[in-house]
Amino acid sequence: MYERKFGQVLKELRKLAGLSQKELAEGICTQAQISKLEAGHEIPYSNTLYELSKKLGVDMNYFFDSMQTSQLDYVTEIKNLINDYKRKRDYRSIHILINKHKNSPLFKNLYTRQFLEWHEAISNYHLKRAAGEKVISQLHEIINHTRSNDNFFTEQEIEILISITIIYNEEKEFIMAEHKYLEARGHLQNLAQVQNNQIYIRICYGLSRNYGESENYQLSKMWAEKGIKSCIQYESFYLLGELYYMVGWTLLKKEEKEEAIPYMKNAIYFFSLTKNDAFVEFVKGEIEKL
Repeated sequence: MYERKFGQVLKELRKLAGLSQKELAEGICTQAQISKLEAGHEIPYSNTLYELSKKLGVDMNYFFDSMQTSQLDYVTEIKNLINDYKRKRDYRSIHILINKHKNSPLFKNLYTRQFLEWHEAISNYHLKRAAGEKVISQLHEIINHTRSNDNFFTEQEIEILISITIIYNEEKEFIMAEHKYLEARGHLQNLAQVQNNQIYIRICYGLSRNYGESENYQLSKMWAEKGIKSCIQYESFYLLGELYYMVGWTLLKKEEKEEAIPYMKNAIYFFSLTKNDAFVEFVKGEIEKL
């Protein structure tokens, strides 16, 4: 029972940190040993447990405490809620959640603390109109909190890099935004295993928007289509409505109205499925104009 529970805690912490088994094992042990630990087939020596704890940003005792509670489930629930608010651009709710939890002992883990600091920075940018340059610098510092290997970024670090890119886009610095999106894509490709397939979809959507706003409609359409293809491949609705809208929007910009309408209708359909009512009404308005 002890071995199984320890393995669950290790696996949950690793996923919270955005690390693959290979990445967690690097410099400590073999990937096979991590697999055995998570499956409950082995227990670690004290020196191995110490190195794993250090890399995951927790005290050794955290493992034993967590085996008696469901606190990791609660942390995951809060993170999912923040991500949901972020997609809906509800930064006020994000701000309220962060203020409620940032002093909680459950969020003292290096990676969960980084998660809260990251979302606090972007909510300040959108709510308080903090200077884009200042927030970008702050987000770079937040990435550095967990930089332990120059050869790869963790998934969470890549997601923070995408937030930096979004701010460049908001500030109309399209060339810098393009550069950072492609950098994020390169870091994602360097990962041995990707846990969260939504990251690539987010990059596709971001590049599509960035190219569209800089009036490169051909590349905008291409990246939106790549995103749609990935959604279908991963059986995901994530950003699917937005991606269909981007294809339709670029076709409108190219004066191809008849071709645009089916994409706009698909966008309405997927916005309806995900209960994104504001976008449903917006796209309906766009179709009525046609």
